[in-house]
Amino acid sequence: MGLYETNYSLINHLIPDFMRILDHGVSSVSRGENLYLCVLDCSRYTSSIQLTHRFTVKGNVVYAPGLSIRIYFDTNQAEVLAWQGQEDFAHIDPNKYKTMSSVAAKWQVNQFLSKWLRFCLNIGHRFASNGLAARREHRELLS
Repeated sequence: MGLYETNYSLINHLIPDFMRILDHGVSSVSRGENLYLCVLDCSRYTSSIQLTHRFTVKGNVVYAPGLSIRIYFDTNQAEVLAWQGQEDFAHIDPNKYKTMSSVAAKWQVNQFLSKWLRFCLNIGHRFASNGLAARREHRELLS
């Protein structure tokens, strides 16, 4: 299984009933920070989501890692589109990423996604649709 397919599989475990999830959700666990999900857009074959934690640092709210992820339902793949709202990954570590090709940088960020999703799953994060209203337009698109 390739990296993008692995990311898709991990997201399916994290959000097992994606088609019924609200526009947003919060997963809380006792062993870590809350994980926040926001559905940015959805269509029959793709959806974009944002996943992040929320930290308070010196009285300021910080969202990290702030990943925007595109999910491809027709090919069972998921990839990072943006990190902290930036499509160019050089802002993460300018000394490192300015010398990397965009393909290499994107690959590395997607490897991070895979490891981070595993971490989130290992500490018990899941987004369940139990008791939540379904995304009506998404359900209609896929029925």
